[in-house]
Amino acid sequence: MQDLIINQSKTAPAVHFRPNGQLNIDGRSILEDPAKYYQELINWLIEYFKAPADITQLIVKMEYLNSGSSKYMTSVMRILEEQQQKGRKINVEWHYEDDDESVLELGQHFADNLKLNLKLIPHAEDE
Repeated sequence: MQDLIINQSKTAPAVHFRPNGQLNIDGRSILEDPAKYYQELINWLIEYFKAPADITQLIVKMEYLNSGSSKYMTSVMRILEEQQQKGRKINVEWHYEDDDESVLELGQHFADNLKLNLKLIPHAEDE
C-alpha cells in the first residue's frame, strides 16, 4: 500500500496518510466539492484497514472547515470509530488554536458523540 499524499492549497488541507498508521491532515478545508476530495481519503482508509498497523494515529490540525468539509470529516471519524469498536487501537489528536471556537466545537462534537480515543489539544496561534 502506498502513502496518500495531497499537497495543501488555499482551499484544501495537506494530507499524508502512511501505511505505518501515521495519518495527518493539516490546513484549511473550504472546498466547493468536498465529496471528491474526501472520497480519496475514505477509499484509502478502507483499503488500509484491510491490513492496518498495530496502532493508527490521526493528527488533525485544521485552521477552518466549511460545513461540507465537516460532513466528510465526520465520515473519516466514523470509519476510525468503527475500527476502534472492532478492537483496533486508534488515537486521534484534534489540534485547534486557543481562540478558535468553531474548530474546538467540532472536535468536542466528535469527542462527545463518537466512541473514539480523541484528545483535544490547544495551541497558540503562532505555534
